[in-house]
Amino acid sequence: MSFRHLKYVKQGYFESLLLQREHLIDAFSYSFISLKSSIYFFIHGFYPDLFEFDGSIQINNLNTILTDKKKKILESID
Repeated sequence: MSFRHLKYVKQGYFESLLLQREHLIDAFSYSFISLKSSIYFFIHGFYPDLFEFDGSIQINNLNTILTDKKKKILESID
């Protein structure tokens, strides 16, 4: 496998794992945020007074993180 995506986002898979947030850690954190928002939505479906906005807030935060990251990557390419 060539892991072209990792080269594009300028991250390694295990290299310098303690020194910087690498791809594996980033992907796991995005997964955790998504899972957390999914749980909020699930509970909200049964109990509409709980977690009224929490799921949406998590999704919006994740979108901001990913948008900022993509912007930095694109800027570094120029």
